[in-house]
Amino acid sequence: MADLVTDVLNMPDVARIGFTFGTIAVGTVGFAAVKAGLLGNQIKVEVEKKRGKGHAVYRYTADTFFFGFDSAGGNADLQALVVHEAVHAGFDVAATAMLVKESEALAYIAQCLFFYYVNEAALSGGTSVPAFRDPILKAAWPVSQTALKQPALTVTDLEPVFAAISVHPTYKDRYGQNVPYDGLKPAP
Repeated sequence: MADLVTDVLNMPDVARIGFTFGTIAVGTVGFAAVKAGLLGNQIKVEVEKKRGKGHAVYRYTADTFFFGFDSAGGNADLQALVVHEAVHAGFDVAATAMLVKESEALAYIAQCLFFYYVNEAALSGGTSVPAFRDPILKAAWPVSQTALKQPALTVTDLEPVFAAISVHPTYKDRYGQNVPYDGLKPAP
């Protein structure tokens, strides 16, 4: 099942993602570390259809991706979701502790950047904007467009994404809590 993630992370559009927030970097180094963790059996992938096709999560406590789908091939939305979760896995590999709102904001921005690169021909003029239903994706989209021009993002840049995360039912009770990404455990 590791190929569900590695196939997406090997896409040329993923290699184009690169931005920073303070000392935290999102890009090729983190994605390469995730691929290495998958290939070394330190990171697992499980499919749980009960999650639903559009759902995924990376659990740092288990070093495991959980997907509600078994293939993302040809579906840019699912591929972008894999990228989102791979950002969290990259933070885990690097044992980079941060707040939930930071981890999620950076993952959503990477998700939007991937979606932009996959659809660049249609979106590069700036007149088309994806019709995201998720309010966090809506807030992350303009920030991702800032990252295209100026990849060193600031707290001010991320404030709209933080605001969307703070009221989202999935995150509102924990958005200011620490995520103690703890690195990968040795392979069994």
